[in-house]
This record gives sequence, C-alpha cells and structure tokens, in this order.
Amino acid sequence: MKREAPPFQGRYLQAACAYAALGSVVMAITVASPGMLTAERRVDLAHLLAALPFFLAAGALIAWGHQWFAGLARLFGVGSEKAARMGAGVREKVVMLLTLSALGRVTVFAANALGWRLRLGGGAGGVSWESVPAKPRMFVAALLMIVIATLLARASWVPFLTRRRNRTQ
Repeated sequence: MKREAPPFQGRYLQAACAYAALGSVVMAITVASPGMLTAERRVDLAHLLAALPFFLAAGALIAWGHQWFAGLARLFGVGSEKAARMGAGVREKVVMLLTLSALGRVTVFAANALGWRLRLGGGAGGVSWESVPAKPRMFVAALLMIVIATLLARASWVPFLTRRRNRTQ
C-alpha cells in the first residue's frame, strides 16, 4: 500500500532545494567577497566552511524532517498516525524558525550591500551598526535569500496561518 504524501510536501521539497542550492550560491558569494580570503579573516572563513554540512543538513531536514521526527515519535511508542501528525508539526515549526533566520540574513546582506555591518557586543544595547565599504554583490545574496525565505514561508507559515484563520471563523 502506497503512503499518501503529507499536505504541502511539494512546497517543502521546493523550499529544501532552494535552501540547499541557492544557499550554497549565497555562501559562495560570501566566501568570494573581497577581503574574506585575507589572513585576518581566516577564522570567519573557517566558520563559514564549517557551517556548510549543517546548512545542507537543514535542507534535508526541510525535505524529510517530517519522516525523521515521526520515526523518533514511534521509537517512544507513539502510534503511526499520531507520529505522522507530530512529525509534520515539528518540521513545520522548524521550517518556520528557518524562515525567520533567512529574513535576518536578508537584512544583514542588504545592509552589507549598502555599506553597513551589524556589530554585536558594541554599545549599550550590545548591537550597533558600523560603516564599512559597500559590497554591491551582496544585493545578489540578499535577493537569493528573499527567494529562500519566500519558499520557506510558503511551505510552513502559509499553511499554519491558514489553519489558524480557519479555526477562528
């Protein structure tokens, strides 16, 4: 007996592909930025490269996380149908968080393109903006992140908000 795909699975697969493919392009743009390959930026470069496996794992989580989380629930004795619902719900919430993270990166990349960099640990609030040379290529990264964030939101936020709206009617 063939299992029916969960609702919106196609949207999740599209979001996963965009996250992995376009996200890799964004990472390449960031690594290829002038000044990134200098000796004083080696630690930043190492952090970016170390994040790549986690970035790709997040893409897999977007695509198949519902199955992974459902499998974990079944390990704890939850019935198959309830485990499937739980798996879909957990994946949805994880993708919602990734959407917010992607929107944060849009802000950072757009600011870099305009000549501003977010500085943590400075000022009274711990966050400040400092002027840096503008990096117009980061507009491309920001636009790609907008596509990623849109597809993530379409897969997770749209169904979530639709269900919430339908419950209140």
